[in-house]
Amino acid sequence: MSPFWTAFWIVFIYIPLVAMWIFGLTDVFRRPDLSGVAKVLWVLAIIWLPIIGLVAYFITRPDEVEPLFDFDSGVGPTVGEELEILSDLHDRGKLTDEEFEEEKRRLLAP
Repeated sequence: MSPFWTAFWIVFIYIPLVAMWIFGLTDVFRRPDLSGVAKVLWVLAIIWLPIIGLVAYFITRPDEVEPLFDFDSGVGPTVGEELEILSDLHDRGKLTDEEFEEEKRRLLAP
């Protein structure tokens, strides 16, 4: 086989298949809607029948899957806690009166 065809197979066939295989395996573990048994069965299918298992998984996978972690869940400092932080920064001289009032207005705006 010539070097061209070897590079072609590696770049256009092998690397995309490995990337899809890794994505499929990680996606199985990240899905909260699957039970433990279903995850084990999908992992076995993807490992034992790599191409058929991947195609079957991607066909049967729902379009919208709830994320395992919700990074926009609103967990963070409340308005009161942010006001305390601003007040502390103002008391220590890190914020000027104008900056303090502007930030306070921004926090309290509806």
